[in-house]
Amino acid sequence: MENNEISMEELLKEENTKELHVHDVVKGEVVEVTDKYAKVNLNTFTEGTIYLDHFTTDKNATSLKPLVKVGDIVEAEVTKIVEGENSDILLSRLNTLKKENFEAYKVNVPLESNVEARVIKVVEGKGYVLSDGKIEMFMSVKDLKTPLAKGDLVAVKILSYNDEKKNAYVSRYAVIREERQHAYEERQRAHEEYLAKKEAEHQEYIKEREEEYKTFHVGDKVQGTVCKIVPYGAFVKFDKVQGLIRLKDVDHTFIKSASDILNEGDVVDVLVVNTDNGKLELSRKALLKTPYQLYKEEHNVSDTVKGKVVNKMPFGVLVELGKNVTGLLHKSEFSWNPNDNLMASLLIGDEIEVSIIRFDDENEKIGLSRKPLIDNPWSRVSLNVGDKVEATITEVREKEFVAALEGVDATIPFSSVDGGEKRLKATDIYSVGDTVKCIVTEFNPKKWILVLSERAYKSLEEREQYENYMQSEKEEKGTTLGDLFKDQLK
Repeated sequence: MENNEISMEELLKEENTKELHVHDVVKGEVVEVTDKYAKVNLNTFTEGTIYLDHFTTDKNATSLKPLVKVGDIVEAEVTKIVEGENSDILLSRLNTLKKENFEAYKVNVPLESNVEARVIKVVEGKGYVLSDGKIEMFMSVKDLKTPLAKGDLVAVKILSYNDEKKNAYVSRYAVIREERQHAYEERQRAHEEYLAKKEAEHQEYIKEREEEYKTFHVGDKVQGTVCKIVPYGAFVKFDKVQGLIRLKDVDHTFIKSASDILNEGDVVDVLVVNTDNGKLELSRKALLKTPYQLYKEEHNVSDTVKGKVVNKMPFGVLVELGKNVTGLLHKSEFSWNPNDNLMASLLIGDEIEVSIIRFDDENEKIGLSRKPLIDNPWSRVSLNVGDKVEATITEVREKEFVAALEGVDATIPFSSVDGGEKRLKATDIYSVGDTVKCIVTEFNPKKWILVLSERAYKSLEEREQYENYMQSEKEEKGTTLGDLFKDQLK
């Protein structure tokens, strides 16, 4: 231990025997300590003095005693040499501390580190001097577009150290660029995490949807919520599964858009009609009563209803009875008179009164008839071919007469009228209002056919007269005197 002290003392003596100059760095042993200063043995013509404010940079220090003690070896810089009667060598550790702090700072704060520093000086046109409380820093004015003011606190990046000036060259833009890059990377990371999360959720959703889809079967009646109206129909959502109601399956009535009947958010009952290819096809219409069924609930066979002619066909006309409800009026059901022309009698758009004669539930068709609503005079005619009748002429035609008989029209061909064979004009034989005795030669009430013949009547009359005459002749030839006088002989 003594050898070490001797060698140290000799080392200090040898080091300080040379001539001292201001700014020289010397080492010495502390020989006296007060609150305000400390004396250092420099092994020269006088001791050195180091004051509190030159021993430490701590502005809060009020005494040297806690900082140094007698016997300590200190290194300091000569700041002033006073010779003469009051000789003294003034020392300072500030540059030494600055160097030590700077070296320690470089170790603790490597290049590319970010620190916060406050602007302590603005160098006009050149840049800014900053300090983080430990070392000074310089930043070029070109580093920022937005100027700084003294006192501003900013985050900067250390780009290089200046060992000579014991300061650092820093950049605010490098921090901003780094922050932007970091923010970009954070956004990318967050986006990737978001995508990964969404993908996981999507896969889970697909799995759950597939499981739910397996629960649907054709013919199932299910309830869902309309979630979207599209030009070709409407989508209905259940839990995870969605199904499509095509436009044609929304309602029995014709619609241009599903929105004519449905709204998003509506709860609807639907029927599953198809589950092929992972798609769910639904029908709302299948669970609704058809217009035919609704119409039948309010009407019965034999009801008299009104409708509008909407179409003509070779075998009859279609009559619109209600919205999307039509019935067929067959030409055979238009009139009792088979000669009536249905097509000529009705036009599209005409309103007609008809009677319901049948409901065809299997084909959802309605049969109509006009006959029950009109009188059929032929149903009251009771005649047979060969009957003698007396008819009244109602119309004189070129080749026949029309005569009224039992409320219907009968025809008397010109050739069957007495005098017709003489090629006389019809008006020369009979006029309207004349009565004619005839024989029924043809009678078909279903076809409204009744044909009479005057000549047949007269021929029958002549034959009957002849037969009566012959009968009377026979009776006369067989009479005796006894027959003539039997009443008197009694």
